Amino acid sequence: MKDFKNCIALTMLSAAILSGCQVASQEIKSDALQNQVQKYNLADQAAYQGAVELKDVSYCKRIQDKQYKKTCAMDVQDRIALAAAVSKSDSSLCAKLGLKVNQEACRITIEVQQQQAQLKTRKNAEIKAMYDQLNSIVESRDANHCKDLQDANLAQTCEQTIAANKTAAK
Repeated sequence: MKDFKNCIALTMLSAAILSGCQVASQEIKSDALQNQVQKYNLADQAAYQGAVELKDVSYCKRIQDKQYKKTCAMDVQDRIALAAAVSKSDSSLCAKLGLKVNQEACRITIEVQQQQAQLKTRKNAEIKAMYDQLNSIVESRDANHCKDLQDANLAQTCEQTIAANKTAAK
């Protein structure tokens, strides 16, 4: 049972580190997890941190604890796979992650990334439509239509531009 608790603790720690969370020891709620973290010497912890941050599995080889060494290698491989999946915005690449929880985190990250990209595209389209409307009104030289613009700053710019164009034309 103790090995199972240690495995769960390592899985939770791995998931927290993989997701980029900074886990402070006072925030660790699981006694098993806290005992597992304290079990590792500073050199093992430093090697693990270096491996994960640099995505370099060679640092895992410097870890003394065999289970921690395996966890380190898996976490580094998962980080590399996660980075590839996110950079390509391809959730099918999430299957390469070792733990199911990390695969789900990967899929969620990509889904959020795609939603943000769609939102940005919609906002850019709205902005373009407003400027297209502004340009159309300025070309018509009818300042009365400037009031049709939803943005007050654009309406003011519209009126000023039409007035300036009329003055320049004289």
